[in-house]
Amino acid sequence: MAGRKNVKRVLAHCAGDMDSYHSTAGVTEFRPGFEKAEIVFVSGSYNGSTMTENDMAVDINSGDKGFKGTLDPSGTRHSSFKYIIENFASADDQLALSEVVRYIDTVDAYGPQTSDILGIPRHMSRLFQTISINGIMRGLQALYNGSDRKVYGMVKENFRAMLAYGRHMTSPKKGHRPKKDAHNDPKNIKLFKKLLYRFTTGEEREMISRAVMRYFHTVENFGAKASEQLNIPENFRDMFIAVSILGLVAGYRILYRGNSSKVKRRIRENILAMVAYCKQGVEMRK
Repeated sequence: MAGRKNVKRVLAHCAGDMDSYHSTAGVTEFRPGFEKAEIVFVSGSYNGSTMTENDMAVDINSGDKGFKGTLDPSGTRHSSFKYIIENFASADDQLALSEVVRYIDTVDAYGPQTSDILGIPRHMSRLFQTISINGIMRGLQALYNGSDRKVYGMVKENFRAMLAYGRHMTSPKKGHRPKKDAHNDPKNIKLFKKLLYRFTTGEEREMISRAVMRYFHTVENFGAKASEQLNIPENFRDMFIAVSILGLVAGYRILYRGNSSKVKRRIRENILAMVAYCKQGVEMRK
């Protein structure tokens, strides 16, 4: 124990979910002193007996030493991620991540009721699940054979891309110019399509094309009016972009501006995760 007395650790439960992975990412991004913390995956029933003052447990009780999210008067337990962002991120970054927090918190707290609560139209439910960070995370778990460390590593990168995208969209622009819709940038669309065709087979593209390419084709043809053409409700549009492959592509190009090889690697991993997620769905329907 003495050998690690000054080592910061973040403890999260094995077989992670959106809340645990993103809570861990939020701690390492925003809590002072935890930027290079060691990430440890423990049983969900871990009682915190080996924890020190340098440890922080997220999304697990850990003998009342962990962060499980707040309990509202109705008895609903909210996400650990929501608590961490509200308590450690700056006001500007809370704004940048507001749609991400709303999505993860709703999925974590309400589960099957998510679509109704967020107003996700029925005709978009399967599309959104495929391209969302939840679908991508499930695909990563299949792709990496359930390795929490590998899945978390990619979720952390996606978190940083979403943060970069959110900062871009919410930061004030010089001269009060309108914010550029990064997700509608033709370069993002061109890059995604190029990588999709490079790293997938025709059958794999067919599985995910309905979920992605229709949107991109519509953006190419209708620009800023694409959401209207796709009947995406106005109150859902910002989230639809912020927590999906669309925002991730834009976010990576912002985050790694000037490093195209790193951008391509990250987008490639997300494409392969989407394919893995879709293949799971096909297997389940057999």
